[in-house]
Amino acid sequence: MVRAAYVKGAERMLTRAEITPSGLKVRFADGKEGMVPLSDLRLPARPVGVQLPNPHVLYLKLADGETIEVPWDFLRRTSSAGRGRRGQGGGAFSGSASAACG
Repeated sequence: MVRAAYVKGAERMLTRAEITPSGLKVRFADGKEGMVPLSDLRLPARPVGVQLPNPHVLYLKLADGETIEVPWDFLRRTSSAGRGRRGQGGGAFSGSASAACG
């Protein structure tokens, strides 16, 4: 009988997100923090709100009313936390609009 279980990779999932003048500041469950410059996200409008409904995705509410879904692994790769660990950044995020965030 299994006496313990864990979610593989859960230590790297999102626990906090904040929009700052410098970009999107994110924190992961393993304690690493990083910054994603807003220019790296290539958003069609500036972000005005953020929601973190679960550790797998965050939603950015944009000034034009659109909501963009950003997965945690993109943020991990693209943030300074991910670049410091892996020595490389991600690419541009081509998000999808979502009505899940209001």
